[in-house]
Amino acid sequence: MTETTTENFWGEIPKVDKARTPLSILKEQAAMLGQLSNRLLEGDVTLESNSPSKIDAFLSIVAPSLGGYSIYIIRIIHDIQIYPLTMIKLFEPDNRSREIHSEEEFIETLKAILSSDKVKRIIASLLTQIKSGDFDFSSKKSEKKAYIKGGADDEDIPF
Repeated sequence: MTETTTENFWGEIPKVDKARTPLSILKEQAAMLGQLSNRLLEGDVTLESNSPSKIDAFLSIVAPSLGGYSIYIIRIIHDIQIYPLTMIKLFEPDNRSREIHSEEEFIETLKAILSSDKVKRIIASLLTQIKSGDFDFSSKKSEKKAYIKGGADDEDIPF
């Protein structure tokens, strides 16, 4: 009996260095929020599985001492090729979205959003409520989610 060899139809598989995906960048910034706030606030990145062919991720700010209260900040959606991706600002009244075409554009847009006056006001409000000591959720384990509606004084964050 002769041995048959299987022919490689794949060709050479590309070698990939460690890459920064949009999801890993969101996770980096989520961890950074915890460090910057002395763990009073945490960033949280969650994945949705609405479609097997799409990556659908959310970045939220969580206040553990406010009963786990959290507010969604950003949603990203992309397919296997990553870019272009859709970025949605979830704290805007109309959930504004923008198509992002590169890692550089993603980083630039994310930085503008996270350092915006509106997000800083959200963070300041959460920290004020935490430091006031008015809330005691020690006996409750519920998760709170909210969307912040904008007002007439909304600044124009990249989109």
